Amino acid sequence: MEIYAAFPLLLWLLRVTRRHHGLLLAVSLAVQTAFTGTLHYFRDAAPHAPGLLGAWMRNPDPVVFSYQLYLVAGGIAALHLEELAAWVRDHGRTVRLLVAGGLAAGMASYVFDHVAGGMDAAAAGEVFQPMMAVTTAASVLGLFALGVRWADRGPQRRLRRVVRAGSDATFGVYLAHPLLLQGLLVLAARLPPERWPARSRPASCCRWISWWSSRCSWPPPWPPWPGPGARRRASWSRAGRRSGAGQMQREHPVSGAAGSCSLPLGRIQLKPS
Repeated sequence: MEIYAAFPLLLWLLRVTRRHHGLLLAVSLAVQTAFTGTLHYFRDAAPHAPGLLGAWMRNPDPVVFSYQLYLVAGGIAALHLEELAAWVRDHGRTVRLLVAGGLAAGMASYVFDHVAGGMDAAAAGEVFQPMMAVTTAASVLGLFALGVRWADRGPQRRLRRVVRAGSDATFGVYLAHPLLLQGLLVLAARLPPERWPARSRPASCCRWISWWSSRCSWPPPWPPWPGPGARRRASWSRAGRRSGAGQMQREHPVSGAAGSCSLPLGRIQLKPS
């Protein structure tokens, strides 16, 4: 929810720096790298920083500024969506190399921290580390490239209903999965791993969590449930699809493949000064 509260400030920043988005992204990356590098590689000293900085270092998870790079990069990408999509179309080989290289670098960083650096597995794979920016960029670029390729197929697109249902379910999954994972951890903590039933092992649990989280989305990706108000709920669902996700998909087909819950930065026009 902090993102929604900070959105006007982000939009103001993007407007003020509209001629210098490359520099803004570089500064944001430098700040994020310094912050995560301090947390990751100076784990003992970081929490003892003075004042508000120390409080932030001791509990960075709920502070929106801890993720400022992803907000800034996402806003810049949204405002340059057409140029980014054109670049992805024209540089397919480069995109594949960047995605593969970014993911390989993430694995190499984990092995280095765990084996050479002596960190335990949890510390080597934590969110707040510099390599996370690389692996996130590689993952987002790969998914975006797949979305562009799928959207470019036009009428020949396959699994349109499945993609649309998955797009509708993304926000529900995002909201519900921490609660379900926390419940799973509480239950798993009561039993040693060797006593877990076959159906509750991690792979099965992940599939169950994904299925159940998708049920929490609205509009629902399945037909409305039967009952006295089923016809009214169905009309609400269809109206929401026509006025919301459907309109976004008509305006830019890539947004339908990427998800229907994104902030509408892509339709904001910045007037040149």
